[in-house]
Amino acid sequence: MLIQSLRAEWWSWLGRRDAKNGDYQSALACFQRVLLSFPDSAYAYSNIGYCHSGLRHYEEAVKAYDRALQAIEELNRAFRIDPKLKSKADYQLVLASALARLGHTDQALETYKDATRLDSCSAEAHFGVGWALYKLERHQEAEQPLRTAIKLNPEHGDAHYHLGLVFYQLGNTGGAREALEQCIRLKPGFPEAQYCLGLVYYQENRFNEAVAAYLEAIRLRPNYSEAYYNLALAYEDLQRDEDARDAYNRAVSLSPDDFMALGNLGVLLARKGKYEDAIPIWKRVIELKPDDPPVRVSLGWALGQTGRFREALHAYETVLELVPDFAPAYYNIGLFHWHLREYQQSIEAEKKALAIDPEKAESYCVLGLSLAALGQHERALAAYEHSL
Repeated sequence: MLIQSLRAEWWSWLGRRDAKNGDYQSALACFQRVLLSFPDSAYAYSNIGYCHSGLRHYEEAVKAYDRALQAIEELNRAFRIDPKLKSKADYQLVLASALARLGHTDQALETYKDATRLDSCSAEAHFGVGWALYKLERHQEAEQPLRTAIKLNPEHGDAHYHLGLVFYQLGNTGGAREALEQCIRLKPGFPEAQYCLGLVYYQENRFNEAVAAYLEAIRLRPNYSEAYYNLALAYEDLQRDEDARDAYNRAVSLSPDDFMALGNLGVLLARKGKYEDAIPIWKRVIELKPDDPPVRVSLGWALGQTGRFREALHAYETVLELVPDFAPAYYNIGLFHWHLREYQQSIEAEKKALAIDPEKAESYCVLGLSLAALGQHERALAAYEHSL
């Protein structure tokens, strides 16, 4: 039985490693080997479900999760029949882990708490309590059980990692940095810890160190799109725009629907005067977020910069559908009507802008331009004076 348990533990470790690296097919094979030793393992079935989800085999994932739930109920029934079941704390840990994998975090938390009551010296049980509290966004409560886990097992890398996350959420960047650096010393091949350390460095305006941390996370996990996105932000703060553009492009290639990376890439391109490159990007962002006024504003502005005034008008009109009292939209509509020599429409738009924001000097200026074009020079002069 000992050999059987060790074999299952080995395959579980390999499965967790492969799943963390995104190699779900290999992880799936590992957890299926666990079932050869323990056919009713809720833990193995829950991980098999997770791997199938990663592979988008959703029907198989549902079947595995259903089997995990069935195994949990069988374990519960056995425990009720024999409350002196050997190693009760270990049983609770297995049960809590399966519940956590199935997304039942509240139940996992209570089960981890049961494990700490059964074995107050179990670092894994205290870690589980802290982990579940963190997942439930009860960050202040999560700190103490994570500290207890570290006190019981100073080499518990995951406890240091989650303590770092807790400190980061609580605004304690110094504590977060120290905990994450300790995690990396214990687990140097942990890309998530490197990524989170980059977030901390960035928060502290230590941009070069943030870049180094993000690059290490990417080295460990080449398809880490979030790391590429945040790497681009750090490059921008260092005024390394070409590197930022490359990082945004890589983030988008890995996550084509990442509207934040797309939007920032569009802003970067527009700032460099590459409006024609920015326009299709912002159109894509609008497809992803049709109710986002700022993106439509950016699109209208870029279209105007390239002389596509009719399209720019349409973009700003759609902004007004979302934000009817947005004076800058009326101003730009008036400006583009002026470019199109549609002076009366320009005047009407600028009057609407001024009705919302009487102090908008730019609107008086465009109003003067349109009035002058219509030969109404005295009124144009008065508008210019208002603008000044």
